[in-house]
Amino acid sequence: MAMSALFYGYAGNSASSPYNLPALTFWDDRRIAITVTRDYVGSKLTAEQKPFLDKETAFGSELTDETYSSWIIGRAKRLFLVLLDIGVPGDIFKLIDQSIDDQDLPLSMQSLEQLNIVREKEGSSLAKKFHKRQFTYMLRGPIEGGHIDYAADEVVPIELANRRPIMSGYQGAEKVLLSEKRDKVLVRRRIEYGNGPGKTTEKDFMREVDAMKFITHQHIVSIYATYSHQESGYILLQPATDISLRNFLAIPPPHFRMLPKQDRRRTILSWLHCLADALTFLHDKGLCHGEIQPSNIFIDGSNVIVLGVPERYRKMRTDKRPSTLESYEYGAPEKWGQGAFTYQTSALRRKPSSNKGWKLSIHSAPAPITDTFSLKSHTSGCSSPISTQSWPTRPFTPATTMSSATSRSSTIPLDGQRADIFSLSCIYLDILTHILKRKIASFISHRSASPNKTSRKSVRLPGGAPADASFHANISQVELWMAGLRRDSFRRRDDVFDGVPALLTLCTSMLEKDPRNRPDAWDVADRVADVLNGMCHLPALHCGATAEEEQGEWDFCCAGAREIVPWRTGKGWREEVKMWEDEVKI
Repeated sequence: MAMSALFYGYAGNSASSPYNLPALTFWDDRRIAITVTRDYVGSKLTAEQKPFLDKETAFGSELTDETYSSWIIGRAKRLFLVLLDIGVPGDIFKLIDQSIDDQDLPLSMQSLEQLNIVREKEGSSLAKKFHKRQFTYMLRGPIEGGHIDYAADEVVPIELANRRPIMSGYQGAEKVLLSEKRDKVLVRRRIEYGNGPGKTTEKDFMREVDAMKFITHQHIVSIYATYSHQESGYILLQPATDISLRNFLAIPPPHFRMLPKQDRRRTILSWLHCLADALTFLHDKGLCHGEIQPSNIFIDGSNVIVLGVPERYRKMRTDKRPSTLESYEYGAPEKWGQGAFTYQTSALRRKPSSNKGWKLSIHSAPAPITDTFSLKSHTSGCSSPISTQSWPTRPFTPATTMSSATSRSSTIPLDGQRADIFSLSCIYLDILTHILKRKIASFISHRSASPNKTSRKSVRLPGGAPADASFHANISQVELWMAGLRRDSFRRRDDVFDGVPALLTLCTSMLEKDPRNRPDAWDVADRVADVLNGMCHLPALHCGATAEEEQGEWDFCCAGAREIVPWRTGKGWREEVKMWEDEVKI
């Protein structure tokens, strides 16, 4: 998968997009205007019919001097193309004599029979052909932010961007081009109407669309437009990205590796603020994301990072099989009912593969504290335009040891926004691991190798790797890994790494077992921006302020950012890091 993503790591709206745009196939306004000229019309008529083009129309000899040719070019281009399509272009004169033009389209079967525009011996079949083919020349393209209900015979002016399969994060979807905006590549997702599995009613589809339309942020996958056609609903999503963060961290795409080293480092570090800014936007609207994980975060060809579709809009997601295991590994402890989750052996099944020894597949997975997705389901601790229900409170046990977990417990309401902060910190640690040249696979193995065997049941797979690699069940191992990242950053001579210890300290607070002790999204965005500008020396953030702007008065272009709280950048920060390392007994 990662190797395939290497070749598809481009965005559709990027200047470096490798798509071979298909030939113009739809009869849109531009194509009709260019094609239907006086010479074109004359070339399609017989020698007996051509002289009529320069004659005045029969019905208007006393009212106007308009000729049949000027009527066709000015008012009936589509009408002529339909007649040409069904093989009777000469019948255009009959229609003009009855004052028919493009504004009368589409013509119903009853109108066609009354007009008697076709030869008697072929009347029935030609009328049906006319009725069907007229929609080919009456296109209505999707409108940004709008919805269109297409008739069954209507042609939707959308074509595939290419024939290659869509890679990570876009299974079950396809990349498409709009006929009128051929430089705009979108992702199309089809949802069948009905009451069976994997289906939804048209009413529910529109309710979900209306609820998600207000999510418009440059770092969140959003709806461009929607439409209904032939018993199915279609969602057009933007941006059209090919590569997920999971695959990017495994093998960055060629267009990114071609950048200078300094630009690569600064770009990756700037993603930390982009993600925080996107999360701030959601939380500011009373929503939470719920599925912040590497396979639901994407990078486009312009190296812009975006959060995938939030959990409550799961039907809008383009991946048919979201990873339940990944949701568990990157989820907050309170979301899974307890701090130290007991991973059941029945949750995993090993399947023999024909070409590679043993292969791991998910048979079942721990169930989070959430409802099965539907419009009636609600988002944890967040308000929504659909429902204002709050999540039920569930017992929360701090993830220390099983003995302490059984001896004490506290009831804490599940706050979806604070759970997002925990998951975002996990993503931050993956990104920092990558930029410091460590392997994500090593990080996973390190988390799995927790010395605390009493906190959960250790399930080992072939090769010796423990099954549970979640962050929340292996906090002590995560802390040791962060300490190693701190040491690695000290060895780096590039100034861009000066802020890594401060970022790791922020991650520590975001990983607090008690969600009430975690910072909110606004604090995270502010602190990250301050560190990146003041300590990592980034000249500018993709969605933030530049270092040259006055401290405390930075004006963020993205929604949700607040005035910066100055971060301590004095000489004592290294001593603070050393004290922290002593506490975790490195």
